Amino acid sequence: MPVFDETVKDWLEKGVNKKASPSPWNYPVAFAPKRKGDGNMTWRTCLDVRELTSILLHSGLDHYSIKLPSKIFKQATGAAIYSCVDVTSAYLRVPRFWPDQVKTTFQHRNSTYCFVSCPYGITFIGSA
Repeated sequence: MPVFDETVKDWLEKGVNKKASPSPWNYPVAFAPKRKGDGNMTWRTCLDVRELTSILLHSGLDHYSIKLPSKIFKQATGAAIYSCVDVTSAYLRVPRFWPDQVKTTFQHRNSTYCFVSCPYGITFIGSA
């Protein structure tokens, strides 16, 4: 699990997650293959939050769904100022509402952690 050790250490240093108390919202970790810019493969560490996504889907809590790119471009038409966003670890930069941080709990080496920001995999980021 060196990839996971490295990822958790990096997340802690960047403030992406924090140590937490044990929680009933404890999710398993999954590793998804990811191709780097140079063509080499690496692994992206993700929470397996299918249960949370299912709960959100059936609860009708998608109050803040992410807009389709076509709608975003339509709204940006005629704008005087444009900016570029670095999307490296994009979700990991979106802060989570603190009472909902417990919903992203996971275990690593007998310690419990939760995300301070949004992990990959949650379908309704704005509602979770």
